[in-house]
Formats: sequence, structure tokens, C-alpha cells
Amino acid sequence: MVIHQIHDLSDSYIRDLLSNGLSKIDKLNPYAKNYHPEYQNTEGNLFSVLDKGRYAEGKGKYFILEDNSTYISSAGWNEYELDTSIALILTRMYTDTSYRMNYHITKYILPLILEEVKHYKHIWGTTNEYNKKIYNWFVREIGRAHV
Repeated sequence: MVIHQIHDLSDSYIRDLLSNGLSKIDKLNPYAKNYHPEYQNTEGNLFSVLDKGRYAEGKGKYFILEDNSTYISSAGWNEYELDTSIALILTRMYTDTSYRMNYHITKYILPLILEEVKHYKHIWGTTNEYNKKIYNWFVREIGRAHV
């Protein structure tokens, strides 16, 4: 497995890896507009936010996990534009359906993100309302850390 760390889509290999992997998302799913490359001109789409500098060096980074040129999962972190003391983590997180429940984000990407944001005063995790499993995982892990 390889973890790519990027700030933009200037690398054509990375752009193709993301495009090929995320184009598998059913365009009828509510989250398709956030990830599917056909919606790259939609505000909030991963390709759009990468092109617009959300993950600019020193203010964020996006991580992509691949195995033998196959997209597995990705997630990023970025400084909150309204308050530079806050880092948003697990932004634009997605895992290919065939790799879910393998916890690749938790094992490989989350430790890198947490290391990079540890100097921020506040760290906010982001999940969509339909992603209750990751939310519950955080609640469980934070509870263990404070016992």
C-alpha cells in the first residue's frame, strides 16, 4: 500500500487515481456530488476544493491510499478558514465500498492527520450525518482516552 500526501491535483497520476476510483460512486447517492469527478465544478466537490486550495501547504493536506494503482480510501485535514486555531480533520473522507470495514483510514491516514494537527488549539472531526459508524467510533475512542 502507498499513501500519497498532496496539496492539489497538479500530479496527473494522482488526478487519474482519484478520478478512476471515485467515478465508481453511483451518481444517485446523496454524497456523489462531494466526490464523483463528473461533479468537479460543483462547490464542495473534492476535485473543486483541491483545485481551489483548501489543502494548501501549511494549511492542510489530503491523503490518498492506494494498492497496486487501485484507489482504496482518502481523507484530509485543513485549517478552518474562519478561525486559524481550529483544524478540521477527516475532511472529504471516502472509502471505496469494497474496502469498507477494513478501517484503512483509521490505521493509515488518521495517525498521519493527527500528527500534523497536534499543534492546533482545537481539532474538529467531520462526518456526514449518514456516517454514524465513524461518529460512534470517535465517541467510543474519546471516551477510552478520558477514562
